[in-house]
Amino acid sequence: MHRVVSRLGWQNWSLTARLMAGSGAALIISAAVLVYTSLHTEVDSNRKMLEERLSDEVDFLLPTITEQAVIGDYANIERLLKVRVKREEINKFAWTDEQGNIVAAAADFTSKEAPDWFIRWVDLPSLERTHEINVGGVRYGKLSFQLTPLPAINALWSGLLDKLQIFILGVGIFFAVIIQILTGGLTPLYRLATGAQKFGQGDYSVRIPAEGAPEMLDSIKAFNSMADSIERLVTSLRESEARKRLLATIVEQSDQAIFTEDLDGVITSWNAGAEELFGYTQEEAVGKPYAMLVPSEDKETLRASERIRSGQKLSCETHMVTRNGTIIDIEISAAPMFDDNGVHSGEITIARDITERKRTEEQLLQAKKAAEAASRAKSDFVANMSHEIRTPMNGILGFTELVLDSDLNLEQRDNLNAVKSSAESLLGVINDILDFSKIEAGRLDIESIPFSLRDGLAQTLKSLELRARQKGLKLTWDVASEIPDSIVGDPVRLRQVIVNLVGNAIKFTEKGEVSVLVEMESHGPSDARLLFWVRDTGIGIPREKQHLIFEAFSQADTSTTREYGGTGLGLTIASRLVGLMGGSIAVESEMDKGSAFRFTINVGVNQDEGRQVREPASPPAQPFQKHPTRPRAVMRILVAEDNPVNQKLAVRLLEKLGHNVHLVENGEAAVEAARSQIFDAVLMDLQMPVMGGLAAVAAIREWEKDRGIHVPVIAMTAHAMQGDRERCLEGGMDGYVSKPIDINALVAALQSIVPSANDAAPPVAPAPAQPAMKPGVNLEILLDRLDNDRALLCDLIGVFMAECPKCIADMEAAVQAKSGEKIHRSAHKFKGSVGSLAAEQAAALALALESAGRSGDLVEAERVFAQLKEETDRLLPQLTEISESFARNAASA
Repeated sequence: MHRVVSRLGWQNWSLTARLMAGSGAALIISAAVLVYTSLHTEVDSNRKMLEERLSDEVDFLLPTITEQAVIGDYANIERLLKVRVKREEINKFAWTDEQGNIVAAAADFTSKEAPDWFIRWVDLPSLERTHEINVGGVRYGKLSFQLTPLPAINALWSGLLDKLQIFILGVGIFFAVIIQILTGGLTPLYRLATGAQKFGQGDYSVRIPAEGAPEMLDSIKAFNSMADSIERLVTSLRESEARKRLLATIVEQSDQAIFTEDLDGVITSWNAGAEELFGYTQEEAVGKPYAMLVPSEDKETLRASERIRSGQKLSCETHMVTRNGTIIDIEISAAPMFDDNGVHSGEITIARDITERKRTEEQLLQAKKAAEAASRAKSDFVANMSHEIRTPMNGILGFTELVLDSDLNLEQRDNLNAVKSSAESLLGVINDILDFSKIEAGRLDIESIPFSLRDGLAQTLKSLELRARQKGLKLTWDVASEIPDSIVGDPVRLRQVIVNLVGNAIKFTEKGEVSVLVEMESHGPSDARLLFWVRDTGIGIPREKQHLIFEAFSQADTSTTREYGGTGLGLTIASRLVGLMGGSIAVESEMDKGSAFRFTINVGVNQDEGRQVREPASPPAQPFQKHPTRPRAVMRILVAEDNPVNQKLAVRLLEKLGHNVHLVENGEAAVEAARSQIFDAVLMDLQMPVMGGLAAVAAIREWEKDRGIHVPVIAMTAHAMQGDRERCLEGGMDGYVSKPIDINALVAALQSIVPSANDAAPPVAPAPAQPAMKPGVNLEILLDRLDNDRALLCDLIGVFMAECPKCIADMEAAVQAKSGEKIHRSAHKFKGSVGSLAAEQAAALALALESAGRSGDLVEAERVFAQLKEETDRLLPQLTEISESFARNAASA
């Protein structure tokens, strides 16, 4: 059977052909068996039927023929036979009497319809039978019967043909149904097979439509699911291979040396960059130990084998050896490698040649040192120039103040005031340049100390209010209520920024107003970011020039320098200072409508002393600085100064204060004087011939060690660079006064280091001591402060006269309520008012009341308030008289 199947090429047949052939063969065999069985049954049935028919004919004819034979009626016999022979299957009847006469009747010839093979296969015989007719022992003759099977065979053949037709029709229907079923069922199968073939050829996007029988649908879904998984896997593999190829290309083409080592430190790969860097080809390097690249002095540092086995990462700068023995500076980065199973298999190393970078770094270091040296030289130059410039300025301003204190006529006083104003302007320019130099050199530090924002702002703007009023401008300011009053920052630098911005606003505004607003931009538990606005209604700044105004020595329009003056450094310094305080500065401006400068700073919040909420304040009435109380004790003071002008100025100022002065010209003479005489204080210049101030102080302190004494020394110098104060204090000095010498600063310095300076002592000739303060109003100081603007003074008196009753009532109510906070607040406000009118006695009492309120000393507060009220009662008539006198003089003029 297997051979037959092989010969037929069964294995090459399609599934349809196999199903058709198999089904057809099975059907044919089944039909053949069925037909054979049916025919065989029918043949047997026909054989029996013929035999029964023959028996029936014999049983029917034999009695009749016997009767006719007895009577000899052969005609009836013949007639009867002819009638009977017409019946089907009967072929011939014959009657033979004893004499041999035959009466026969034969049927018509029956045609043969079945083929001979069928007749042979059916094998139905012709049946013949002969019966003797005996009646009473008398033999009359014999009767012969013959039946033919042809009618039966024809009937069988006809039935077979009908069956075959039915079978063929059934087979046709069967195959039609099978083909239809196979066509509907095998089409998805064909698609599946075709898709699988394409998928196998690499077309991983093939998917089979989900249609067909449920069994087919399951197969198609399984195939599609498998295809999705395989496509993802293949895509992932392709991407992985692409990444690996890309990585391999990058590694191979990289100009950096990249190589790998196994766990034993043996090099396993070596790229072109490594060949270029170390000089070994890939064939020479692979298989060699990594240690061949490490100089002997660095082997212990790198410890390659131990590190590789431990899987540690490494990133460092070291040295390596090239093929020709050259040791080069290398920066290496090494990391462990792992195989596909996550097992540690070695290390990958990236090496970069940093020899050139090291050389550049060395050059940069040398350049940095040179730049620092140049910066130091620049700072020294600026310090020396400061000394050289400020020394003559010291003389100009000092002697101007001395002359202004003498009896002068109106023209002389005006001329000297012009000299003083010009000198102060020049000093301002010098200070701007020095500040800019400090900032550029990075030698300007920002302090962090507690101060009152509102008080500081009030004092700052008070110094600018006069300029605003002289131009007919309104100057206003406000601080948001949520900003605490006590903050931590640098009040001096903040004042410098505000003075610069507000001063510029006043300078470039002809009418309208200038306003200052402080808002809270953000805050935390212990810090805050404040936003300051300075707005004006001035000339404005062109949009295209706004980015220039913060650059050094730049102005929006150079023509403004001729009209308004200025160095162009003010906004630059303000910008740098704001940056040092952690903020930023910007401007919004429109021509002929005004400008709005805004800047931010970071400050700390002094939670212990700060007032969390304060009512918005009105424009200040308090001056920025109070003149300190002049010392009333007579002291022996040693002055070491080499400049003749400064010598004379220092001596005159100190003698005017009532002190005895001993003058020397250099540090060496100062040391000898300090050793040979007793002094209460020493004023020491820093730059002097023979021996400088710091060296002299060091010698004095060394001499004092074994004697248990200490003479206070105040530095007196034109230096203005950052660090000078600290350098003086570290050098053994006790105080610091910058030139040009301000008498108030000098007095404050003496008071801070010489306790006896506050003790009362009678003045000595020839310079009588000035009183510490005068009752009532010090008109001379007040007019000088207001630049002799009597109209402005009358306005201030009017404002004070209107506010004074309420202030007194507020302080009295606070004292009666025994509220230290209210006493402090009300006294502080009144102190600013009387201080602005140079009412020194009243201001001092207000200060004492403010201190008592702050400390909670209510008994002292009650006592001081009584004195303050009496002083105010004396003050009011004097102010009224001054105002009325000036008004009369103005009317008569």
